[in-house]
Amino acid sequence: MSKQQSLFDLLATPEKHLYSDDDHDTSKAGAKSVAMRSGSQKALLLNVYANSAVLTDDEAADRAGLLVKPGCCWWHRCSDLRKEGLIAQVTTKTSQLTGEERMACVITEAGLELHRRINK
Repeated sequence: MSKQQSLFDLLATPEKHLYSDDDHDTSKAGAKSVAMRSGSQKALLLNVYANSAVLTDDEAADRAGLLVKPGCCWWHRCSDLRKEGLIAQVTTKTSQLTGEERMACVITEAGLELHRRINK
C-alpha cells in the first residue's frame, strides 16, 4: 500500500504527472523542463494573483503581460493553475477587458506557498 501524497508533495514534483513510468527518457526529460519555474507563464500568472484581489483570467493575463505575447495560451495556463489547486474560482464578474461575465479567481494557500518558493 502506497502512502497518499499531500498537495505539497504533488507541487514539489509536478513533472511526475506529465509522463508515465513507461515513457521514453526524452519524454520524462521534457516533462521536467516544463515544470513551473520563475519566469514561466504559470509563474507570471501566479505572481499576479499573489499581488491582486479577485481577477478574471484575461485580467490576470493582461497584468502579467501575456495578452500581447505571440503564441501564448494564457487561458490554458490559468486552467492549469485551477486544476493544480493554486488558484480557485470564488465568484463571477464582468471582465474589464471584454465586458463579459467571467469566472473570477483568487490565489489559494497552496498557490501562495508555491509563489513564495519560486520567488525566493
